[in-house]
Amino acid sequence: MILVLAAAALVPSSAQAKMPPFTVELEPSRPAVGEPLTVTVRTKTSLQGFPSRMAHLLALERAGESVPVPLRRSGDVYRAVVALPDAGTWTVQLFPTALPRPTPADLRRVGYRIPDAVEVGERRSGTFTSAILAVALALAAAARAAAS
Repeated sequence: MILVLAAAALVPSSAQAKMPPFTVELEPSRPAVGEPLTVTVRTKTSLQGFPSRMAHLLALERAGESVPVPLRRSGDVYRAVVALPDAGTWTVQLFPTALPRPTPADLRRVGYRIPDAVEVGERRSGTFTSAILAVALALAAAARAAAS
């Protein structure tokens, strides 16, 4: 029984068996809460014949939370845009539904290149809001100058 379980643990999941080793890129490298985070998956081989969407290839995880990354193929890359709901360190988890879960070290040994995590900062005040405030202050100053 133990031998069977050990052998099953060495068999790759269907997603792992089908997907060649790839690189995961995150942009921006340090997003703020709610800011769009673009996830790009690249391989060294053509993705022709691969599905147009991959919903369970990777997820971003933190303290019991999991944000799936719904990737869509565009040419020879997969991309998704997600927004993380909380500040802190989010771990990049490949094949999140696979059991047992592969470790980043195991994946790197066979050719995958992924960041360990992404740091998400507190929500930033938008530059658009700052610009509106600056214009409002300038108009108020101009109105005061005209009144005097």
